[in-house]
Amino acid sequence: RFTFGQRIDAHTLDILELIVKCIYSQQKTALLHDINLKLELLRTLWRLVQKRGWVSLKQLDYANRQMDEVGRMIGGWLKQQNG
Repeated sequence: RFTFGQRIDAHTLDILELIVKCIYSQQKTALLHDINLKLELLRTLWRLVQKRGWVSLKQLDYANRQMDEVGRMIGGWLKQQNG
């Protein structure tokens, strides 16, 4: 449990750090792809934690809604960079 919690915390902080870097970077596209990858890893960790019974479906649903919102923002940012 502790290891999964640490990983979830670490990935969440990594995503935050990458977002801040992206704000100040001229080369945003690569960083945005890195954020998407970290976000997908975070989603996977949350699903594993729920399957093991350490969080409820309600908690997983809340986390998924938050991650989906971040994903939509990153997707929009990527479209802006490519368009």
